[in-house]
Amino acid sequence: MYKFPEEFDPAIFVGRTLEMVCINANQVYFHFNDHLMICAESAFWYERQDKSHSDVQVPLDQLEVLQLLEHDVARAQIKKGDVLIVIFDNGASLRFDPVLGYESYRVVVAGKETFI
Repeated sequence: MYKFPEEFDPAIFVGRTLEMVCINANQVYFHFNDHLMICAESAFWYERQDKSHSDVQVPLDQLEVLQLLEHDVARAQIKKGDVLIVIFDNGASLRFDPVLGYESYRVVVAGKETFI
C-alpha cells in the first residue's frame, strides 16, 4: 500500500479551517482553506471532544462530523507512514487509516494528490 512521501509535512494542516464537507455515494471530501483537501474513500474515525469515538462509514452514515465545520486544525500527525490524524481546536479529531489492498484516502495540497 502507499505511504506519505518523506517530505510530506502534516503541519500543513495546522491553522487551516474546515470550510466544507462534500458527500457522494463513495467518498467524503473535507475541504480546508488554501486549497487543502482530504478525500475519504473508506471508513474513518471521528473522535468527539468528550473522547468518545465512532467508526464512520463511506458513504457517510452519520452527520456528526459536520460539527467540525468552521473549526481550525490545532495539530496533525502521521503514524506508521500511512495513518493521518487531524486534531481540531475544539478537541475533536479525524483519523484516516488505510485498508489493506485499497486506496483508502487521499490528500490534495494545491492540486498535488497523495494517495494512501
